[in-house]
Amino acid sequence: MIKFKYKQNDIVKFDLRDGVNKGLGIIVGCSTMPSPVIGSTYMVEVTDGSFPNEVYPFGVIPVFEQHLERNDRVPDDYTLNTLY
Repeated sequence: MIKFKYKQNDIVKFDLRDGVNKGLGIIVGCSTMPSPVIGSTYMVEVTDGSFPNEVYPFGVIPVFEQHLERNDRVPDDYTLNTLY
């Protein structure tokens, strides 16, 4: 059985380690099976307003597991912007 580190609706911080793209989001799915090196690629709905933007016009981004961290504390101004 495949074990995933995150599950749908987990609140996560992401940092793509490029000095620009980091923020807060929610796991909405998984796009690949786990890899020994990078883990799974999760689909993250960005909730902090950093996406969509002029360069990437989508509100959901793929993020490697190694660039995610669970955010157990929900910020005071947190609003869940989903279609659910």
